[in-house]
Amino acid sequence: MLSTHNNDINNRDCGGVDAAIVLAAGRSTRMGISKVLLPWENETVIQQIVKMLNETSINRIVVITGSETAIIYHLIKEDNITIIYNPSFELKDMINSIKIGLSYLYRHSDNDKVRASFIFLGDMPAVTKNVIKAMINQYHNAQGRIIVPRYNRRGGHPILIDRIYWQKIINMVDGKNLREFMNSPDVLVDYLDVDSDGILEDMDTSSDYQKLIDKYAP
Repeated sequence: MLSTHNNDINNRDCGGVDAAIVLAAGRSTRMGISKVLLPWENETVIQQIVKMLNETSINRIVVITGSETAIIYHLIKEDNITIIYNPSFELKDMINSIKIGLSYLYRHSDNDKVRASFIFLGDMPAVTKNVIKAMINQYHNAQGRIIVPRYNRRGGHPILIDRIYWQKIINMVDGKNLREFMNSPDVLVDYLDVDSDGILEDMDTSSDYQKLIDKYAP
């Protein structure tokens, strides 16, 4: 199932970094509830992520969903958002959702306008717009690369992937993940040091979630 809103790109200056893929297809079995639907301030986690992205220069947001597609659709339906259902979400294979998102962008975006896309995990609401802006600025100085934010020497998320790598990722053989791809000798990766540890903060358990709430959204 593909639910697509208005795909016209507005006039915000994005410097070629005009898209973000948000991975929200996981079942969150350890949490007992979909992580993207957990409360965050006065919204949900997925709404917080979309709101933050909309406050940057990102014009096109692609959200990959699984079991909670209908609920997510009603929470975040906006003109610049495309929601794509991943029919294989139960396999818990993140690279499959990445391939679906990149395939959609590759077919539905202009090469000159969308030269790179963020890959954003749906359970990381503490990532700030300043990190996104810093990564975009870094990309302007390092096109043709993958940009990874880093805090205290630890790489985090989201990851910004140049368009030249999209087709290679889409064509990856089953069983290979994005980390393995990034470790390939022909892939150029730049690490950007940032001052926010939100790039490391995901939530796999109820305890992780409560720690995030206490720290970032008390």
